Amino acid sequence: MKQNNSIPLLPVILSYGRPDHLLTYKTLRRFGWTGPIRILCSDDDPRLEEYRNQYPGEVLVFSKNEYRSKVDEGQNYTAAQGAPLYARRAIHDLITPGMADVVWELDDDYFHIGTPSNSDGMTYTAFHHKPRFSLDHVLSRIVVFLKHTPAVRALAFAQSGDFYSSTLTENLYFSYGVMHFQNRKVMNSFFYRTSDPPLPFAGTLNDDVNMYLDLGLRHPMPVFTYPLFVIYQGETQQNCGGMTDIYRRDGTYIKSMHTVIRYPAAVKVKPLKSTRWHHIINWNRIQTKIISEKFKKNSHAKHS
Repeated sequence: MKQNNSIPLLPVILSYGRPDHLLTYKTLRRFGWTGPIRILCSDDDPRLEEYRNQYPGEVLVFSKNEYRSKVDEGQNYTAAQGAPLYARRAIHDLITPGMADVVWELDDDYFHIGTPSNSDGMTYTAFHHKPRFSLDHVLSRIVVFLKHTPAVRALAFAQSGDFYSSTLTENLYFSYGVMHFQNRKVMNSFFYRTSDPPLPFAGTLNDDVNMYLDLGLRHPMPVFTYPLFVIYQGETQQNCGGMTDIYRRDGTYIKSMHTVIRYPAAVKVKPLKSTRWHHIINWNRIQTKIISEKFKKNSHAKHS
């Protein structure tokens, strides 16, 4: 019998900017991850050799052109070189079950992982200089969960924006209201099994939203956000490279329209705090509903 030498979990970081600004790599190590890490670069990245020199043996390479025919870009009007869609699909081929049981897919700009606490109806997440937990232990528990819960397709850590009215004051994030377990969305950091089919990411913009809506509507499978750990990252539209260039060129209206086009009966676009456009989801038209047994028809009834 062939022995399975795969590791339990492998973080894979999607590279967008400069190798010396790979915040996620530093954050994973600072929070106690001692296992291997892989950095995914495209073959047209002008800094590819810099990545290889700075992270020897940890760089994976894929070709965007190879994956254009394997994904639904959702548009035909412009090139989307910085879109993560192609990289997300490539991971499924590059990280096989023989290499790792679970992939943790990450962007490159996560600078902190928080643990929220609740008090007086508010949620607090402090930035401690010394992490109060070890990622080795936390991630090992996630692997066990995914191994024994095959019905769950994917899960993610929360984002600061998942906590309503989130605001940063000095070194403390706080928000009004408490975020409970969310069984509708997964964004930014994705845990999934390598033995499963590729997650249905689609669209060069809003591909993550399109993915979890697809899993909720067309292929009903549970996904959820685990709010006991929070990923913090820079503002997407202020960072250099990657999606920032696309947002600056196309704006967030086109981003949200990628989802409206796919789900016109359930999604619309509205101004968010009068500053930018954002998608609004009518979950009653997405989530599967359980009908009471009292409405069940008698299949043995005789029809005249």
